[in-house]
Amino acid sequence: MFWVIVERAGVLLMTAIAGKQLVDALGQKIKPDRVYSTNDAAKLLQIEKADVIELILTGKLKAQSISGNYRILGKNLMEMLSGKKHAFFEEKKEELSSQE
Repeated sequence: MFWVIVERAGVLLMTAIAGKQLVDALGQKIKPDRVYSTNDAAKLLQIEKADVIELILTGKLKAQSISGNYRILGKNLMEMLSGKKHAFFEEKKEELSSQE
């Protein structure tokens, strides 16, 4: 019973952290017409660069490959953050809770 409570508290905490990260990311000024690198996008989304690339490869974030590097239009970041494509964050939250 104790571990069930701990697990549920952990999931609740991860949900709160993910929500705060999204609010913080939205608070930063993402310019719709600006082109961002994967590093810039990772900083704005507060996730790892590998996760940004995973979002791109799975089609959850639109990007163009230029000379082997991905470039992301600001409006595509804003679209993803608006909640239309935030399932990735839910999946990551589930992965973290299942690892505990």
